[in-house]
Amino acid sequence: MAKQISVRANLSLALHVMNGNYVPMRYRAAHIFWTWVWLLMFPAALVLGIWYSCWAALLCFMATGAVKAGFKQSAAEFILEHALENEAFYDAMLKVNMFHITPVQPARGVAA
Repeated sequence: MAKQISVRANLSLALHVMNGNYVPMRYRAAHIFWTWVWLLMFPAALVLGIWYSCWAALLCFMATGAVKAGFKQSAAEFILEHALENEAFYDAMLKVNMFHITPVQPARGVAA
């Protein structure tokens, strides 16, 4: 029976790691793209509010929260993926408390 673990990442620290040169460019490129999308949504909401509709501006402004949450989560997933590929990086992330790892107990009566 294989043991299972649950891994939670520190999302704020994940953003700092992604903004540094700690992960390969293939991970950072997507993060940089979505960071710029998020940043440009604020002026887009302003432009929509002035020239189109206040409802469109409100929707655009509300979507910024979803985009920010999405790229924070994807940053953590990219870091975890790179940590699984690179043991030295994994050890470094454990030292800075990037991951909180807990064992998962199977439910009673459920066969593994």
